[in-house]
Amino acid sequence: MNFSKSIIKLIIIFLLANLIFLIGGCWDREEPENYAIVIGIGFDYNVDREMYRVIIQIASPLIAHGIEGAGPEEKPPYWTVSAWGHTTIDALSNLRKKVTRQIHYSHTHVFIISEDFVREKGIIPVIDALERTRQSRPILLMAVSRDDVKEVLEVSFPIETHNIKGIRHMINLTNEEIGTTVAKTAKTFINKLTRPGLEPVAVNLELLDDEEEGNEDNNENTGSEPDSPPKLKIDGITTFRRDKLAGFLDGRETRGWNWTQGKIKRAILNLKTPDIEESLSVVTRENESKIEPVLNDGEPEINLYIKAMADVQGIMGKSYFEKKSDLVLSLKNRLSQVIRNDIEMALSAAQEQRSDIFGFGNAFYRLHYDQWQEIKNDWEDIFTTLPVNIEIEVEVKRTGMIDRGIEPR
Repeated sequence: MNFSKSIIKLIIIFLLANLIFLIGGCWDREEPENYAIVIGIGFDYNVDREMYRVIIQIASPLIAHGIEGAGPEEKPPYWTVSAWGHTTIDALSNLRKKVTRQIHYSHTHVFIISEDFVREKGIIPVIDALERTRQSRPILLMAVSRDDVKEVLEVSFPIETHNIKGIRHMINLTNEEIGTTVAKTAKTFINKLTRPGLEPVAVNLELLDDEEEGNEDNNENTGSEPDSPPKLKIDGITTFRRDKLAGFLDGRETRGWNWTQGKIKRAILNLKTPDIEESLSVVTRENESKIEPVLNDGEPEINLYIKAMADVQGIMGKSYFEKKSDLVLSLKNRLSQVIRNDIEMALSAAQEQRSDIFGFGNAFYRLHYDQWQEIKNDWEDIFTTLPVNIEIEVEVKRTGMIDRGIEPR
């Protein structure tokens, strides 16, 4: 009898345990269709009103569920909406009054900050809000816009479902294929912001006008037509001094900075050598760098070592390449000089802006810690006149499938 009671008790315990799993699973479940999915976000600041504006771009739920063009009228793939507030959090709260669904930020690809915002208020108000929310994505790309953030967010890309994807793809491709910008995530930016002797950077975004687009007729191809190219210029970087705007580097200066960081994956350089009457195009495909901090009679200096490998892409004329020929030697020297010029242009601009984006100070912090403690408070002044000794090694690996230019008979 006691045995039977024990069996019954075990069965009851088993059923109760399973019942707990059945009733406790999804009491707070949120259905995806109840969300407004934010794919891009922007921050602006009005100096006169002392007010913050937040702009978000929400993906169309019809596109998200694979029913593009559904309904009696074809809807755009996104909706851009903005709100003002006395703080960034206040502005974010005011957005809830304009959106019919719960705003969800975990799928944000890019966030863009206006030039006025980073100049007047710095980056901290945005970074603080980003870090505190549970939905933040540290891998989203950071950018600074020199034009109206809302207009930048709404630039259309003919072959992309969402224009935010177009912005992200353009940033990544410009960085990887040309080397005249950067693709920095929020995580990388915050990491650099908190390291001594190193200033962060962000990509520049700028709207193109008709002259920059190269249009013969300003009334044509304005970027508003569905088949026109995007009216967005992604070139150069924004430099920071601590958490505020320091200045800007153009495309070539940014390429020079990328050389010093060993970040050039690919860059096309057009050269002329005394041995070739026409221009010659070279594609760099590997880049290494080393920053060596030294003390010369107690004064800080930097030895910078750059190594680059390149392939000949095309020649606008006749030529014949041999690995140890004078032509190849001349090409190496010319390529080294172009790289040196890029770096010196970047260094000059950064020193004028008093922004150590190269991390020279951080190199002293890591390798000469005692000396760094003595100079860290004056590093901003020291950096503006810091001697940098540049040594460049270039290797031309390939000339393509042929070593002679094609000559007609």
